[in-house]
Amino acid sequence: MKSNVYLQGAGKNATIFTPLNSIVAEGLEFFICDVGSSYWGLSDFSCDLTDPPTLVPYTTQDGFSLFLGPGHVSFSNLFMNNGGGFAIRGSTVSWNNTTKELTTDAQNIHISRCYCDGALGSMSFQNVRDLWFEDNILLNWHDDFILTSQCGQKHHYLNNLFDGQNNTAGGGNSSGVIFLQNDGGLTTDINGIRDIHIRGNTMRRFHLGLAAGEAGVSISNAKDIWIKENIIEECGDGINNNGGNPIEGLHLIDNIIRNNGKRGISLSFGGTSFLKHSSINDNKIYNNDQYGGNNYGA
Repeated sequence: MKSNVYLQGAGKNATIFTPLNSIVAEGLEFFICDVGSSYWGLSDFSCDLTDPPTLVPYTTQDGFSLFLGPGHVSFSNLFMNNGGGFAIRGSTVSWNNTTKELTTDAQNIHISRCYCDGALGSMSFQNVRDLWFEDNILLNWHDDFILTSQCGQKHHYLNNLFDGQNNTAGGGNSSGVIFLQNDGGLTTDINGIRDIHIRGNTMRRFHLGLAAGEAGVSISNAKDIWIKENIIEECGDGINNNGGNPIEGLHLIDNIIRNNGKRGISLSFGGTSFLKHSSINDNKIYNNDQYGGNNYGA
């Protein structure tokens, strides 16, 4: 795929991509851009994986498509059914331990007004910066809806609907509707995942490996996380720090966290882990079940 190219389809149910099972092989996806392609877009396509259990390479690895190192790219008005989702990964990446900045070719990504149903793998972003993910609908997921791994800086998740629809068939290792995980693949520095804004989303009915459900937002080793004006309901914990890992600059403001199977907010630290420079203000937290209805965990 060349730079400065925009592909536009004919809308929902007009352009259907249906793979032949005989050509499915490890690591193949429908769309794979040339590594480092920039200034291009994809819009108004309908993409239907007709038989997700037989399409394991697509659905458990990268979903519908894998994009390596795209820059200044727009995705809009995509209808992705039965395994619809995609992965964006930085290809040429580096970490500056002085400035605490990620340099990556996967940058300035805008994803909006997409409808994704029934994916077996996460919509994943690895070593991506300047990401806008807004006004999308993701339903009936089998893993973390959003997985930000290794490094990610300046991400915005705005006004999306994430509805697991009480689907219990999943990987069992899922952590949250939105899982922010600095797994040390590029750096263990807490700034690796930094400046993340999660605002105006609805997250609900996410139950896979745990009877009480996974979290709405799960955070591991990250800094400057703003979670504001979201509704989180019928999950496990509303918000937690996965594995007790450190968080610096966590701000929880004006969220509604209700009817979850575990705690509303569960933050647990020990050893060298910590929570600092953080605030929890004006949240409505009620009817969360674990330990007699405790809404906060420590």
